[in-house]
Amino acid sequence: MTVTVRTELSEEDFAHLYQLGERHGTTVGSLVAELVRRHLAGECAPQKQRGDGRPLGAEVVAQILDLHGQGRSDIAIARELGITTPTVRRYREEAGLAPHLTTTRLPDETIATIRELNAQGLSDRAIARELDLNNVRVTNYRNALGLPKNHPGGRKKTSTHRHYPLVDPVQVDADTREKTA
Repeated sequence: MTVTVRTELSEEDFAHLYQLGERHGTTVGSLVAELVRRHLAGECAPQKQRGDGRPLGAEVVAQILDLHGQGRSDIAIARELGITTPTVRRYREEAGLAPHLTTTRLPDETIATIRELNAQGLSDRAIARELDLNNVRVTNYRNALGLPKNHPGGRKKTSTHRHYPLVDPVQVDADTREKTA
């Protein structure tokens, strides 16, 4: 089934489509029909928007500096303004401003609790569950505090390797020859 569709194009768009049609030996109507078909079939993915290389306007730069003054990180500013993090970083550095870094240090009370739970024999994972933290973070703090590693179940880590005295291979060989002789 064929349906006739009418549309209006600007002269500039029509001229562009006309030139494209001449290059490919087709008409403007068939080009538009093919574009619509591809769009409806999902074959036309939107292109990623990229910067055009021009500097940002003064109002955007002012917004970057204002948000930085409010204590926002480069990433937060970039998300809010819809620009890239490197762009925010560049304008912040040009203004001579230091980055706002998020602090990842645990409170002193939490560190004291890690010490106590470790002394009770809890493993890093058990401590992490107890304090609702990431177990890798607990491990990093335990290592930084110089605390011993505990095995799951509350046991202190002890060596499980058995130490056997070293034997002289020549002596073992001599003992074997005596028994067979």
